[in-house]
Amino acid sequence: MSEVSDEDRSAISVQVTLSITVEQHAQLRELARRLPLVASHRSPSDGDDSDDSLLQQLLEGLTGAAADEYIEHITRVAEPTSLTRVRELRLAHLVERLFGGKLPSEYVIADVLGLTSGEARVLLSRVVAHNRQRLTKAMLSASRKALENSKRPDDKKRWIRCDIATFFYLRDLVSQIAERGGPSLPPLSKRTDAVGGYVAPTDTFLALCRELGVEDPWQKNSDRRKK
Repeated sequence: MSEVSDEDRSAISVQVTLSITVEQHAQLRELARRLPLVASHRSPSDGDDSDDSLLQQLLEGLTGAAADEYIEHITRVAEPTSLTRVRELRLAHLVERLFGGKLPSEYVIADVLGLTSGEARVLLSRVVAHNRQRLTKAMLSASRKALENSKRPDDKKRWIRCDIATFFYLRDLVSQIAERGGPSLPPLSKRTDAVGGYVAPTDTFLALCRELGVEDPWQKNSDRRKK
């Protein structure tokens, strides 16, 4: 699939009227309440008006993503040849339209697309790998934050805490460094003693810092102490 830059895009506003059953309305309303990236703006005191606003955001995101998917298919921008690729593109559009460019957790993806958490985790990994240009801005921000907030248990490794999408992004970045002729670095791994925790060998961590333009937080703190 070829990527289109923002400069080559034009905005067209359309109004869409949806015909849904009472049961579908209730299901969508409940889904809107559950989505963390949408519901994060809701105040507990907002009441039903806020629920209606969340539902409106959900429907706008879903219809926008669906329109993007069909337009890319009709105009031959994207012609997926497998169900897996269809799901990848569908999630990529949902990320843009519904989640503001930020990748949700595998549990949210499973909820929205009707998948198991395992299927959602695999799909998330593939979307990060195959739709890098679409997701670069959000993933760069999350990855840099994870490196800056790392822990240093000893000289051989760093502990990183991040969501699984950021882990996939950093893991793939390590592979890309080697593919471009850089060093073959030890891989990141999952910590067994901390949920959402990962281990980065020091050489790998420092290479990721250089790649993402992040100053090694531990070297920075050392320099401050010397001053």
